[in-house]
Amino acid sequence: MSSKTILIVDDDRDVRFVLGAILNFDGYHVLEAANGEEALEMARRILPDLIVMDVHMPKLDGLRAAEALRADERTRAIPVLALTGEPLDEPDRAARAESAFSSRLRKPFVAAELKERIRAIIGDP
Repeated sequence: MSSKTILIVDDDRDVRFVLGAILNFDGYHVLEAANGEEALEMARRILPDLIVMDVHMPKLDGLRAAEALRADERTRAIPVLALTGEPLDEPDRAARAESAFSSRLRKPFVAAELKERIRAIIGDP
């Protein structure tokens, strides 16, 4: 088992399942959260090596959750890979996303591209 931990945050259980299967198969230790509030609590407690987070979620969306992670001294350095089905093109939202997320990947994603992006951010498991 890898010493690298990835927190998957998505309100869609099927997306969490698929991401978890892909990343577990590659040897990463995977944890899951269903929304931004759960993600913040888990990130502060566990300090994962990477967070893969959906942008559009109930309770606390991914952008606001990523901004809260950046504002917290304990979680500021955790890279956050945003997954989104919609572009973040509005100037204000794009600027906020640029500072909150380490990288972005569009849904639907290709598994090989996801793996490549993760290896570029945190390395092999």
